[in-house]
Amino acid sequence: MRILIVSPGRLPVPATQGGAVETLTDLLLEYNEIHEQHDIWITSVWDREAELKANTYQYVRFLYIKQRRMSTFVSERHLIPYRMVDYIYSKKVLKVLSEEKRKFDCIVIENELVNGWVMMQKMQGRYIYHAHNDTLAVKKKKDIRFLKSCHKVITVSKFLGTELKSKAGLPNTEVVYNGVDTELFKKTGHEEQAAKKREQYGLSMNDFVIAFAGRLVEEKGIRVLVDALHFIPKEDRAVILVIGSSFFGKTKDTAYIRSLRKVC
Repeated sequence: MRILIVSPGRLPVPATQGGAVETLTDLLLEYNEIHEQHDIWITSVWDREAELKANTYQYVRFLYIKQRRMSTFVSERHLIPYRMVDYIYSKKVLKVLSEEKRKFDCIVIENELVNGWVMMQKMQGRYIYHAHNDTLAVKKKKDIRFLKSCHKVITVSKFLGTELKSKAGLPNTEVVYNGVDTELFKKTGHEEQAAKKREQYGLSMNDFVIAFAGRLVEEKGIRVLVDALHFIPKEDRAVILVIGSSFFGKTKDTAYIRSLRKVC
């Protein structure tokens, strides 16, 4: 089966700059390399390191889209809506695909509705939308029309599926949970390393450490977690270890991060 995956267009694939959607996509591509099940094509924004890593894949064709630095700069600073950047990206994707002149058995749109309806206007196929968060927070007619036209809508949680069904009037969605690498994330085998990290960050072995890893933005809920800490008795020695930045590894200070420092 020939499958086209349209990545969101914010970060590169392979996931050299992180990103939850991009990392999950990496896992899918690596699985296919081992089992050789499908002929996978994937679109992504260009990145030098990602392109070098892409050359190691045998059963994946990467189609890279070069974005202007200015569009990236203004979108990261919220000077223009992300949807406008998505629109530009998806138009470039269509141009590249028109040059390839290939047909696909399935087209998977990863988490960006704009990419979906722009693609569907010009390219026929069996569309699957893979939702990682509530991109219908603000209802748009084109978004809803695209969702209703999809062969299948896959969500990463039951809650998200319920939200999309309610807002878009979908008859059904399918839940496929994100996986966990149990060899990488396991309690045993890392005791010495964990002890060194506790010492590095001034944590005792008796502290109950709650780790938050992610973007330090309001929608990720870190402030709710910090506020909840005040309800835990001090004798329980609960501590939050915050790991992240404002935007995927970039260390720019923001008003939100400064507000977090005041309450931490």
